[in-house]
Amino acid sequence: MNLSKIDLSEAVVALLARGEPLTAAQLSAATGKSQPSISGALKELGDRVHRIGAARSTRYALNKDILGLQAEQDLLWTDAQGNTHVLGRLTHLHGNLLHTQVGQQEWFTQAQLPWFLLPIRPQGYLGRQLAQHFPGFPSSPEAWSSEQVLYAAAQQSLDPPGAISLGKPSFQGSLPIATLHMPDLLNQFEFLIQRDASLPIARSSAGGEQPKFTTLFPGTNTVHHLVKFSPPNATPFGKRWRALLMLEHLANQILIPHDVACAQTQILTNDVRTMLSSERFDRHSTHGKLHVVAIAALHDEFVKGSWTNWVITSEALAKQGLISAQELSHVAQIFAFGHYIGNTDMHSGNLSFFVDDVIKPKIRLAPVYDMLPMMWKPDPHHGLSDSPVRQQFMPTGFAVEQEQAKQWAIEFWEQAATLDIGADLQAASTESARRLKTNFAGL
Repeated sequence: MNLSKIDLSEAVVALLARGEPLTAAQLSAATGKSQPSISGALKELGDRVHRIGAARSTRYALNKDILGLQAEQDLLWTDAQGNTHVLGRLTHLHGNLLHTQVGQQEWFTQAQLPWFLLPIRPQGYLGRQLAQHFPGFPSSPEAWSSEQVLYAAAQQSLDPPGAISLGKPSFQGSLPIATLHMPDLLNQFEFLIQRDASLPIARSSAGGEQPKFTTLFPGTNTVHHLVKFSPPNATPFGKRWRALLMLEHLANQILIPHDVACAQTQILTNDVRTMLSSERFDRHSTHGKLHVVAIAALHDEFVKGSWTNWVITSEALAKQGLISAQELSHVAQIFAFGHYIGNTDMHSGNLSFFVDDVIKPKIRLAPVYDMLPMMWKPDPHHGLSDSPVRQQFMPTGFAVEQEQAKQWAIEFWEQAATLDIGADLQAASTESARRLKTNFAGL
């Protein structure tokens, strides 16, 4: 394009539409016009142009609407008391760029959200449920573009994790409210399950991620719950998921007396299936919120490099003073306990931290969740396994924590052997306890 033959404002737009923010000097050089002329063109363009930085370092970019929504969106923070205030501003720009500002701190990213905004990206079973409401989007939110994520975040009526929402006041009670009385509670839960039973994700999830829904328990202190549910108990996979939900509840009961914070859970059953109801630790009362991010986000922002495991990343965070030595010790305990009870799903999304400040990050370990023997998860291709726990690699430097965790795991397996989880898993639990007591001697 010959920029010298078109209106200067149009020439500036054409340059910025390429997706690279430019300074006034760069725009002047590219158009052959004086900087005062460039300043006049930028002023004429008004809010179509976004300014990044200040003084001579100011760069200019072209705003791009978010699938019809305004390019600039408020970031809202809701505190534990339910008070919401504007935390900062996010602007969507040409070139798939995002400029986020909180106070004087700025983040400039391409095709991805800043680390503290990652909770607004839908994911997992609940994310795929949400995707059903956006038929033009990929069925898996993991495949959504950042623009699609922002659009959904500004439009959705569901309650996203964490304390940050986009563009408008967040959750205002759109979740189904359960009663507190049995069996009415279970009837309501079964209704919610059957309501979603026609969705492909609900039908195909028996061997994959655990199906779940969110709800409210009303009372003096209304509590947000996440409810996992098994397939029908009469099916082989239903029986197995029933056992796994019971074992997840047991793991929490083992850890809590050892001063390990865990999600507060309870087992619920009806004539059809088993459910595990878990209090959401990122919520307080009806409208209060706490911000949480997965360790994956912290790793990518503060550690970088390849991912190894919870402990290695937590060590790096502790060295930077982002978490305390005590929290690192807790992570090492939890990680070892998970290995000793056969949790093969301790990925970077299954450990989270509270974040109280995103400018000078104040980070503390959130309660344990999804801690169960996933080595026994049903596999639609290979069926059901009942193998005892196997010895796993452990990070060095945490022998004390690992020995403590081993004792907790022995306690877990001994109690698991007494639960109504089926003779095969009871026997495997007994053998797992024996293996830990003998340090896997002879294996």
